[in-house]
Amino acid sequence: MSVQRELLQRFRQIAEMPDRYADYTERDAIGRDVNVHIIGKFAVKYWDDFADRQVKILDLHAADRRGPL
Repeated sequence: MSVQRELLQRFRQIAEMPDRYADYTERDAIGRDVNVHIIGKFAVKYWDDFADRQVKILDLHAADRRGPL
């Protein structure tokens, strides 16, 4: 499976059950909990917007460094 397909599949899984894939949680600049999931060599940061009933992918970067790809 290509890396792109693997990431897309995981994004869909996160959308269905966001708490299941949270490896750890960070706080953003406004104090909101942001979940981080490590998949292979990538870190996915996402926020479960419960009020809006959406999961928002905020960032995707290499797991061994900070910042966007």
